Amino acid sequence: MKTIVYVLFAFLLATAAANAQGISTLSIANLNVNPTPLVAGDHASITLQLYNSYQAELSDVNLRLEGSYPLLNFSPAQTYIISNIGGDGLYGGENTYFTFNFSVPADTPSGVYTLDLVATYQTTTTTTSGGASYTQTQVGESEMPITVYVH
Repeated sequence: MKTIVYVLFAFLLATAAANAQGISTLSIANLNVNPTPLVAGDHASITLQLYNSYQAELSDVNLRLEGSYPLLNFSPAQTYIISNIGGDGLYGGENTYFTFNFSVPADTPSGVYTLDLVATYQTTTTTTSGGASYTQTQVGESEMPITVYVH
């Protein structure tokens, strides 16, 4: 009987961790890449909103745009630190946008490139087992690809 309780408790913790680290916990809303297509040697900006599909609040959110050479000579390009994102909805309402500015190197060959918007965060989960409640902080990450064309 004890073994069954331990296995059930381990399963509940694993399920809570998987939910907290869900691949689509955060997603991009209202994406705007300017200019379109990107032009080698020019400045570019990516503006977007964040949508939290997880029902719990996320805390200690770090949002960064990552990419590799030749599109970005450095990674991450810029970082936003957000204290909390409320559960299940658009972060900050309709007027909250994040903008990442960078210069496209002049020697970037024409082609399709993928940048990654990466968000790391924490959330607290509570699991009840056998009448006892267990609270645990879970760390999660969402990677959101942004495909751009360079001309």
